[in-house]
Amino acid sequence: MSAPVWAETLSNPDGSCLVGSEEEAVQLQKNNYLELNEGKEPIFVVYVPESLAEEASFTLQDEFNNIIYQSKVPLPEEGGMVSIAIPQNLSELESGKDYQWLLEIHCTPEVSPENPIMQGWVKAI
Repeated sequence: MSAPVWAETLSNPDGSCLVGSEEEAVQLQKNNYLELNEGKEPIFVVYVPESLAEEASFTLQDEFNNIIYQSKVPLPEEGGMVSIAIPQNLSELESGKDYQWLLEIHCTPEVSPENPIMQGWVKAI
């Protein structure tokens, strides 16, 4: 089941590695809900514009900024769709709670203000 969410913001600092425009970065979903179905992994599907970066970091955290899940995500060379599956065994996810997701595009190898970040919120149902 996909996590239906829209990206609320994309920070795109001057000099970042994005080749496409920031308007191209879109969370390809319908609404702001993350369906928790037993036996199925929630999946985030994000369109990422063309960039010089090879990978990004995905983070899912609760409303108090506690990290629930993190993973490295390989990026397509020419931009395109990226799918991030959240392991179904994450007992920290609770129905009715809000969670923030972030996708940091690695223009530099480490966390940096130079790296563009997409982010948004979902409610687990």
